[in-house]
Amino acid sequence: NHGSHRAMACTACHEKAQTSTQTSDVLLPKADLCKQCHNPAAGVRSDCVTCHLYHDRTCEKRGLNGMLSARELVPGFGGK
Repeated sequence: NHGSHRAMACTACHEKAQTSTQTSDVLLPKADLCKQCHNPAAGVRSDCVTCHLYHDRTCEKRGLNGMLSARELVPGFGGK
């Protein structure tokens, strides 16, 4: 859903869209371009889930809390 970006020209983020000739072209913007607006100084949401929910829709299905804690996943985490 691009609703929050509707005031922007599509090519502001998808610069190669006008010259793309293949449906297989990857037209996602680079993270550095997104970070120009998505940062605390600009007041635009910039937490981890901003990108991870947007680009990985499977997070919505499995939730933001996985089945394992860091201690269970990483041997020696927390000094134990």
